[in-house]
Amino acid sequence: MDNALLVAVVTELRDRLAGAVLGDAVQMDSRRFALRFSVPPFHRVGITLHPEISSLHLVRRVATPKEPAELGSLLTRHLGGMPLAAIRKQNDERVVELEFGDGWTPGKTLVLELMGKASNLLLLDAERKILLYLHSHKGTFRRPEEGGEYAPPPPRLQGDRMPWGSRLLADEVARRVARGEPEGEVRAALDARMREGGWEPVFYTPSPPAEIAESDELSPAVCFAAPFPLAAGEGLCATRYDLAAEAAAAHAALVERHLLFRDLRSGLERMVVTEAGRLGSLAGKLSAEAARAGDAGELRRKGEILMASLSTAVKRGAEAEVTDFFDPATPRIRIAIDPALDLKGNAEKLFRRARKMERGASVIAGRRRETAERLAALESFAERLRKAAGREELEAIESDLNGSGLVRKIRAPSRPRLGRRSDFMKIKEYRTPDGYVILVGRTAADNDALTFRIASPHDFWLHAAGRSGAHVVVRNPGRRRDLPERTLLEAAGIAAWFSRGDRECEVEVHYTRRKEVRKGRGMSPGMVMLRAFRTVKVRPALPPALGPST
Repeated sequence: MDNALLVAVVTELRDRLAGAVLGDAVQMDSRRFALRFSVPPFHRVGITLHPEISSLHLVRRVATPKEPAELGSLLTRHLGGMPLAAIRKQNDERVVELEFGDGWTPGKTLVLELMGKASNLLLLDAERKILLYLHSHKGTFRRPEEGGEYAPPPPRLQGDRMPWGSRLLADEVARRVARGEPEGEVRAALDARMREGGWEPVFYTPSPPAEIAESDELSPAVCFAAPFPLAAGEGLCATRYDLAAEAAAAHAALVERHLLFRDLRSGLERMVVTEAGRLGSLAGKLSAEAARAGDAGELRRKGEILMASLSTAVKRGAEAEVTDFFDPATPRIRIAIDPALDLKGNAEKLFRRARKMERGASVIAGRRRETAERLAALESFAERLRKAAGREELEAIESDLNGSGLVRKIRAPSRPRLGRRSDFMKIKEYRTPDGYVILVGRTAADNDALTFRIASPHDFWLHAAGRSGAHVVVRNPGRRRDLPERTLLEAAGIAAWFSRGDRECEVEVHYTRRKEVRKGRGMSPGMVMLRAFRTVKVRPALPPALGPST
């Protein structure tokens, strides 16, 4: 937030909030706060402390979080019910102090340091000792400590001083001087304009704010709010406001909207890139396995040479010297053997390895095709993410991504948090020998996410009857009416294994389609209702043949 605009905002708030009683402090996320005053006209003061947008402004509405944050609750405990006694600000520093007190009890001061990356919020007692603070840092200079005395930012060096500490006004001076105006006159005119007040706030943007997409990058050079019209805004779209605090709010809202979009997109892109990297590694391993499977013919040939040379071969430790009758030149060659076996046993061992490789070759070819298809699908999602223009579009892509079965993580449900990357929960995944993918929740929240956000309506759903435990989903992209019996028993064994109770006895497991699973209003995480289901009885087991998929 530019200091010239902040001067205007503080001037307005000083007039409007004098003596107003604070109702509560709301912490929307780790970087956004609001002060709600409890007397008409019930002003709401917004505070944003993000490195890319630090701001003090008025807001119309403030939604109360379902789970109040600790710092917001502590601020309410300290300041709730206290009148605002004064708002202080040095002209050239982006530090605002809101002093609360009624003259009868020791007052407290809320300090807002609106300084980009160094932004902070601190609560001081009557002796200016720190009671609470938002951010700390590694360095010792001005590092806040509870109980320590508050140290304000040092004044700027005289040689670096800008008009009113404002980059906007410094740029205004440079532009008008470049036009031929005398620098002294320009500086004097801007200084007088700042001192007389009478603000004419304006919000400059590249195009009308309603036409700006959430994905649009907004540099400070083309997106800024000012206390009055500036030459720097020529050529930009200018939106006028009655109050500087409203212009600041419009600026903060537009930038915050982009930051929330950017954070969600970066989280989804990171998830897609991670999964693509995993599949790329798998593709490399499968290629190596396919190359080894191509050696089946050579193994079979060596076995046949051994069988043809049973009476003429010469064994020398771990090698056998034999005649290659399949080569027209009939050379003598050496073949590695197991010394513990005779030549016939070694030949049969080579035949068995060759048959195993030949059987695996078709499986490997299928997995290579599937992996290539999954990589192509992920690239398609990556392209959609690159082209997305808004959060709704991102959330639609995320929903399609979850339903595709391409990823094994899901974004943790929470309110958007400015400046924090989305948290993603990992879902345990297994793959059966016949190609079915089995997904397993880890916690109650994971179970809900797996069942209602990842699983498709036609997927199969399993859960141990009468026990708390994991939700298990078997992917069903072909929309089969029933699972193969072996896959059903394997999935049921997994559901029983990840349930609480004795693992030594048989367990009843309910299974149904996901579309038959419902969530009742008020049900705790992990609890569901089934409209229809069947039951199978199995022993808890995690078949070694499955194992977590690579």
